[in-house]
Amino acid sequence: MGYQCKCKGLFVWPIDTCHSYETCDNITDGVCTCINALPNNGQFCQLKKGPTSNYMIDVDVRFFDSSLVNFLRNLITNINLPLTLSNNINVTDIDMTTVCGLNGTEYECKCEDHHVWSNNTCDVYQVCDGIVGGTCGCIQGLPSEGQLCQRDINECEDAQSVCGQNSDCINTIGSHICSCWSGFAPIYKDIPVSVNNSCVR
Repeated sequence: MGYQCKCKGLFVWPIDTCHSYETCDNITDGVCTCINALPNNGQFCQLKKGPTSNYMIDVDVRFFDSSLVNFLRNLITNINLPLTLSNNINVTDIDMTTVCGLNGTEYECKCEDHHVWSNNTCDVYQVCDGIVGGTCGCIQGLPSEGQLCQRDINECEDAQSVCGQNSDCINTIGSHICSCWSGFAPIYKDIPVSVNNSCVR
């Protein structure tokens, strides 16, 4: 009776391992996913090389100590990115989005800075802050399914394309506000300033 080693997911045995040991599946594109042996050189399945792929991974971490939450928040803030895990894996972004905890006998879930709940979530649960631009930053509940807080989009990064000329853009959670410079006014005074209602003298 011998060992059989199988690769899972996106991992494969390299071609030299496939040739050194008896394979228990077909060699395809110079690699295999199963060998009838336990390699003695310490080499295990390798990530299959191919076109670059991007993956988003959500990790649900459960702490019951607020100091651990703060430690994790500081750790994530201070990581230098991109972070190389191997020749083929680079972490390009790490984001802490949502922190939930008991408030008395009920859960309260708050979004981290620059994150918001979708307006659907704000409608389903009782909110514990104001609804701004159709979104909120805190709900009184622990969502059982769906996405947690999402990163707020800063519409003001290209202010001129959002608000038009001769104006300022102020980002708000879930929205933005456009205002004319001093001495300028919107073309149509009864509707908000935007790229379609720009500011003129």
